[in-house]
Amino acid sequence: MYNSDAVERGRAGWAMYPDIFKGEPVFLAKANPFERFRIGQGAGSYSPDPSKQKLMPASQFPVEAYDNFVKQNVPRWTTTDEAIIRAYSALVDRVCPCVILFHSQAGQFGFKVAQARPDKVKALVAVEPAGVGDAKQAAVLKNIPTLVVYGDNIALDSRWPQIRKNGLDFVNGIAAAGGRVEILDLPKAGIRGNSHMLMMDRNNCRSQASSRIGWRSRAVSRDSAASGTDWAEEMRGNPSNTPEDDDAVVDHRCKLRIPN
Repeated sequence: MYNSDAVERGRAGWAMYPDIFKGEPVFLAKANPFERFRIGQGAGSYSPDPSKQKLMPASQFPVEAYDNFVKQNVPRWTTTDEAIIRAYSALVDRVCPCVILFHSQAGQFGFKVAQARPDKVKALVAVEPAGVGDAKQAAVLKNIPTLVVYGDNIALDSRWPQIRKNGLDFVNGIAAAGGRVEILDLPKAGIRGNSHMLMMDRNNCRSQASSRIGWRSRAVSRDSAASGTDWAEEMRGNPSNTPEDDDAVVDHRCKLRIPN
């Protein structure tokens, strides 16, 4: 498994600007992720006083660790997308064939790199993608099984209904070309309260289990997984596929990702 940082993110660090990175970096205010990532109830929901914070219903994000979470934020540029795609394409050339798992802004990077290297990608797992690939080339991904995962409270947010629609429209283009696409809506599968940072939420082991059970064996195999499966119905209708039944498998692999 390779856990990569995009260009100008995390360990990838900075480069000189405007010499290399064009434009200036963008800095986020402390309240920004709280209000945009469906931790809180949108604009104005954050307060440095925890008693005044307005959380999404049944929120699973560990808000007591929010200060430590935002310490991990780094500046970003809006002019580095092509450099990021080139870097990820080079990584795929070096280490794949592989399954690519990506989240949020990386939606466009994961889909576009897979479109550029479809012979090297065995499956795609898109976790709340905030960007998409080239819709005109959606058919390029038809032989790559694709799972898209969404958390909770999307309808209560001002931005996320449209972001989700954009993602679904794109993957529906893959399905229309004959591809195998599954949508895992965690609330429909009985898993509630997940923010946009669902891998950091308290129930992250359960949400990860729900995306692994069945789909990995069905979709990654070329001989399994008929297109169009209603994952939520399958989760409800087959007791052997409930997240609780996978706890013994998950516990030794899944680390609770609460910043500390």
